[in-house]
Amino acid sequence: MHKTKNSLLEQAFASIPGFRKLYLEWEQQIKLNGYSSSTFYNYCRCIVKLSLHYKALPQELNQEQINHYLLYLKENEGKSLSFFKHTVFGLKNMSRLLAYQSDIKLPKVRRKRKLPVILSQRECKVLFKTPKTLKYRLLISLTYACGLRIREVARLRLSDIDFERKQIFIRESKYWKDRYVTLPDLISIGIKKYIQAYKPMEFLFEGKMRSRAMSIKWIQCIMRETVKESGIMKKVSMHNLRHTFATHAIENGQNLVMIQKELGHEQIQSTMLYLHIARMPSERKFVSPFDMLY
Repeated sequence: MHKTKNSLLEQAFASIPGFRKLYLEWEQQIKLNGYSSSTFYNYCRCIVKLSLHYKALPQELNQEQINHYLLYLKENEGKSLSFFKHTVFGLKNMSRLLAYQSDIKLPKVRRKRKLPVILSQRECKVLFKTPKTLKYRLLISLTYACGLRIREVARLRLSDIDFERKQIFIRESKYWKDRYVTLPDLISIGIKKYIQAYKPMEFLFEGKMRSRAMSIKWIQCIMRETVKESGIMKKVSMHNLRHTFATHAIENGQNLVMIQKELGHEQIQSTMLYLHIARMPSERKFVSPFDMLY
């Protein structure tokens, strides 16, 4: 939990009768329905601020109060509409999961779909050789090579890697779904060298304490420093490696459905975003774009 949210949450618990009960019921339903902790955090911080603004539970507010507050967010929360969006989505989610009967009409949130920043193959090569340690080189290379989310690479266990079948098992990812991804040959060699040198116990990438996974924040820090040292001017994060993986896979001629499977997308429409960035390919057997670099 973030300190800011905790502070506001404690204020809501102390000043709004029934808010603690509401929060605990909502948190329980969030977990039962498989929403991520980050989704709950974004929704919760917005609902907490709404409730503190009126010193009342959200289900006690009328249409005029909701409209007034949402208009205030649009006009005063800066150019970013993320807070407005999460407030609307948070109210909808709470109402649905807790089965509150409400006549409140919430506005439609128009989703702005921006095309992601993509690294070129040359930039990928520069990025992968920048870290001075084998551990960090493998961490960044593997994330791209398998199109992983940052949480997925952080939670990788030694037992998830199947060298014989050339697969990596991704457990309980987004929406608590499992999947297998292709283990590229060059990454397989790198992992074996890394295991021999670092001798991790349980998680592939351990944090400061052995047997514990490396933290998300530390991985993000590693990526920021690596991009800075590489001289790459594009603003990229670990998640941009996933976008780059998908784009390069399409450009290398991979089938869109196979890319969807590798990425773990629930809907093909999510994968089709990369058609706006990549060149149209021909179909062939799926090969990781990492192997195509060398």
